[in-house]
Amino acid sequence: FHGIMGGQRLLVEGVRRGFAIERDFESELTRRVYAAIADHSKLNSPIIVEGQSGTGKSVALARIVAKVRENKKAAVLYATERIPQTAEISDFCQRAERAEASATLVVCDANRDVDSYDELLSGLRSRGRRVVVLGSQYKTNEGGKYLKVEAPPTLSKTETLELSNLVSRFMEPPNPIQPLDAHFLAALYRNLPASRSRIGSGLGEEARSTERILEERRKWTKAVYNPKQPITQLHQQLIDNGYISQCRKVFDEQNDDSDSGAAEKIIDIVMVTGRLDCPVPVNLLLRAVSGQQQSLDSSLISRLFRDLDIFRWTSSGEEGSDWLLRPRLTLEADLICQRRLGGEQDEAKVLADLIGSALHIGDDASEREFLTNLLQKIGRDGFNGNRYRRSYVKFARKLTELRERFNVVDASFMLQESAFRRRAIREDEANVDDNQRFDLLGESLTAVQAALDGIDNGRIKSGRKTRQNLLVERASIYGFMARYRTDLDRTSPDIWPAYKTARVAVRKAVSAASNYYPYDVGLWIPDDLFRLADLEEDQRAELAADIYSTLDEVEIDALSLAQREKFEKRRMSVGYTIKNYALSEDAYRQLEEMGSAAGYFLRARNYAPDFRKDDIEISAPSDLDKAKKAAGFLEARFNKIQNDERCLWLLFENRWVAEMRRRPLRGVRQPLPVGDARRQLLKIARALNYAARGDARYGTRYLEAVLMWLIEDYVAAREVFRQLFAETDNVYRGRMVQRHVITDEKGYPVRFTGQVKNQLGENRWDIRVDQLGQTVAILERSFPNADIRYGRRLSDFAISFNFIGPIADRIRR
Repeated sequence: FHGIMGGQRLLVEGVRRGFAIERDFESELTRRVYAAIADHSKLNSPIIVEGQSGTGKSVALARIVAKVRENKKAAVLYATERIPQTAEISDFCQRAERAEASATLVVCDANRDVDSYDELLSGLRSRGRRVVVLGSQYKTNEGGKYLKVEAPPTLSKTETLELSNLVSRFMEPPNPIQPLDAHFLAALYRNLPASRSRIGSGLGEEARSTERILEERRKWTKAVYNPKQPITQLHQQLIDNGYISQCRKVFDEQNDDSDSGAAEKIIDIVMVTGRLDCPVPVNLLLRAVSGQQQSLDSSLISRLFRDLDIFRWTSSGEEGSDWLLRPRLTLEADLICQRRLGGEQDEAKVLADLIGSALHIGDDASEREFLTNLLQKIGRDGFNGNRYRRSYVKFARKLTELRERFNVVDASFMLQESAFRRRAIREDEANVDDNQRFDLLGESLTAVQAALDGIDNGRIKSGRKTRQNLLVERASIYGFMARYRTDLDRTSPDIWPAYKTARVAVRKAVSAASNYYPYDVGLWIPDDLFRLADLEEDQRAELAADIYSTLDEVEIDALSLAQREKFEKRRMSVGYTIKNYALSEDAYRQLEEMGSAAGYFLRARNYAPDFRKDDIEISAPSDLDKAKKAAGFLEARFNKIQNDERCLWLLFENRWVAEMRRRPLRGVRQPLPVGDARRQLLKIARALNYAARGDARYGTRYLEAVLMWLIEDYVAAREVFRQLFAETDNVYRGRMVQRHVITDEKGYPVRFTGQVKNQLGENRWDIRVDQLGQTVAILERSFPNADIRYGRRLSDFAISFNFIGPIADRIRR
């Protein structure tokens, strides 16, 4: 019911059957509607249900339709998405009056402005019709002489209890509902996964409505030329004599014919930055839209953005005079981005354009703070992880353009220039070839060296910490140059000179160190080269000496707990590299005493086979033995690793490989485990998804659902599949890939029979499987030679799985 609707009739039927709670505001709405029907002549305006998307306006209107019709209070006309014309419904109203209806209630769930409903009411009244018009609109702060009932965005205590009871009625154990959010939309989204598509659709329409309002306002909102902008003497004289206006539209006319209009850009920028929890300064926002610096006073800003409920305001600066714009809710921003933009690359384009417009970070503290915050959150260490990895180079070059073209010189942003390029090489290897690697590293080195030179000669102001970070960044760049020469040719004579250059950079970084990070760089560079490069014995001895020397220099007592854990992990790793197992064993004990699972991970990783990126099948006996050893080691310590995602995924993958001789999420139509292995793997998958604390990957949740299906926990499996269906829609390109198929002990597809039941949509049906007593989806195109229709029986088919759920599949050779 809260998912895909089939029209107004099903909406009303669902309300009648108790699939939606009755919100507190609905009692006031019912009272006003009944009063209006009883004495329609006194009502000179429409009744409006007002609220943001996802607050229950449509359900409230459907309930009114049902109540009025069942109580025979009036004739009812019910429209969604558009407001009918007077001529379309006037005759119906007249016939209703002849049938002794006291009035006709016209319900329009169209989310239009009040004037549109008022026009309908006036048109019908002009023909003498006895009508009451009830409509919906998105939240606005504008006044008006009309009856308004607001659908609040937050839940009352009564509503919270009722929603909790509703969800509990229809959700089977072991899937208890999550704690309810105070915001109604967020509560629906999190606790009724099927509602997510409709919530996203509603928010998308609200964003388009706001876009239309902004587009109208931009036509009459004017801005003065920035007085700081240099103009010629002749230009000034023409202005003084009235030949040239000193005002212009806030948005240039050139945007009218561009790929996306000014209003559309405003919505996109606010929502993309909003999903990152970065309110955007208004001046920067308008500059990014118009391409020019403008001077807007508070009254002009108010005229442009007033009463737009989808936005919220925040002030910043010492006097609170800098205004920033953000979305109503971060969740809403996320959903609107999913509806309006094609994914992370389209979002990244918006972000890159915004970065390129930050021309005044030196003069504007709010812009500087915003850009600093934004760059941190779009990087790998932000809460989006490496979501924007394919655009790191684009971000870096926008920062370079600011520095070289517009003289926006700032040491911390120059550091970000380098970090984005270096991370692009590591995170997006598929799109960065060998030549690009060295080009990007060269550009990074240029930015970092320019920053260090500027700090040393006093042209760039910087704190001590920023300078230290720049020194560490430079050492890392030289280290990557040496490492990538090794990747190209393990025997290259250029490797050793590159390492010596990196070693000098490391020593300079260590000399200025106030934390562990330069030491870590000084350890991973020789560690990698020792393992990967074909060097002379004396050179390998020097690498080992450098490792021991750096280990000795680290002041362990001065490290924070997090830095201490990093150090012990690195010490354990280099111990394996230089075959000093006593060193690795000591580091392992230290990590264990600290309560860190990192030691277990590193030791198991050392036992495990070295999977290549494109591996699907694992057939070598030695690799299978290694997978069993790694899985056994971690299983013996399950109680100590059950909250560590790294260890749990390593355990799951190696146990799956040991059982199936394949990697779990690689390839298509792969066989599935049989017997006790199903429950063992399900235990690990559940622990893995629980440890993710709500951020579990789609793939691991899919695997949990498949394994639950295999052990015949069908209700729980279907619930996870329903969630994946909603969450991956328009987001994950691999959701329809049939990844696994139910197989027997020998790896052959199990053959099923069944009877076709309900038609779910065009080309899509349900089939009830005889052997399971369950229905699965079936697509007509998968069985081109079969007559798929209601009641037909089908034999000899397999059951495969994708992110949507189980599906009947033709058995192939």
